[in-house]
Amino acid sequence: MIADCIQISRSPDPYAGNVPAELAAAGLPQDMGCLPALQRPLAKPDVPSDLEPLTLREREIMTWIARGKTDWQTGHILEISAKTVNFHVERAKRKFGAVTRAQAIVIAGNLGQLDAPVSPLDLGKA
Repeated sequence: MIADCIQISRSPDPYAGNVPAELAAAGLPQDMGCLPALQRPLAKPDVPSDLEPLTLREREIMTWIARGKTDWQTGHILEISAKTVNFHVERAKRKFGAVTRAQAIVIAGNLGQLDAPVSPLDLGKA
């Protein structure tokens, strides 16, 4: 049944055609039994709201890490050492109970603790 749902969702134009008729042709119930699961938005993971907020420096560093910068690159941008960057990343991970940087970034993002994106063009402006 799931394979049939996936096949329908991969049609060239998923919004074209009569979806209930396509479901019937695939041998699925006309009530679009599997379609709502494919259309509903993904829920945010359960993140406790009582977590300790990031410091300004942790927030700044986690934002750069979320943008794909390495510890060295982040340190160069912020004029601190890569070891100091790693220290702040580890503190953020510990605050959130995260095992990996990726988990910490997702949690920080879900809590609104990452700074707004910055255009690379803005970095050269004073």
